Amino acid sequence: MASIHYPFNLGHINYYINPVEAIIILLIGIILIFFGSKLWKYLTAIIGAIFGYLFYIDYLFKFIPSPYYLIGLVVTVLLFALIAGFVARIAISFLLSLAILSLFTVFLSLIIGIIAFFIAFIIFYILYKKIIILLSALTGASIIFGALVSLGLNIVISTIISFILLIIGLIYQIRNNEEGKQNDREAERI
Repeated sequence: MASIHYPFNLGHINYYINPVEAIIILLIGIILIFFGSKLWKYLTAIIGAIFGYLFYIDYLFKFIPSPYYLIGLVVTVLLFALIAGFVARIAISFLLSLAILSLFTVFLSLIIGIIAFFIAFIIFYILYKKIIILLSALTGASIIFGALVSLGLNIVISTIISFILLIIGLIYQIRNNEEGKQNDREAERI
């Protein structure tokens, strides 16, 4: 029995996704819309831990005495996992600021672009959590849109559903983020 493939048109490229794949992609989009910022935190920690493990194996393993191998590995992995979140924050702020720099440099001048770069970097660094919430919700909405279109839904209806889920997901993540901050403040008081 042949499987049915629905076309998913992305510009000039046509993709053919079967319904099972489209439903899986739809679920991934929903998860990103509602839990993207939390997933980002875990993803950066996992990537940092992997880099810590590789760094330990490649460079530190030969310098640590044998009874302390495991302790050295755990400390290195945890250190890299903690540093990864900070590095990701700087990297995203830097990349978004580069876009501002290029925009101002093209339309105005290099000096104004450099000033705008530093201002944007500070703003993006401060608003990092909100930016991750926005980016994860936008990514989830675009994935949902593609999955709905590939399931044969009308483009207008797919756009409306994706937009409604985007708004609901943004509200949910922002409220969840504010509740998390409030819980942290209460835990500090105790």
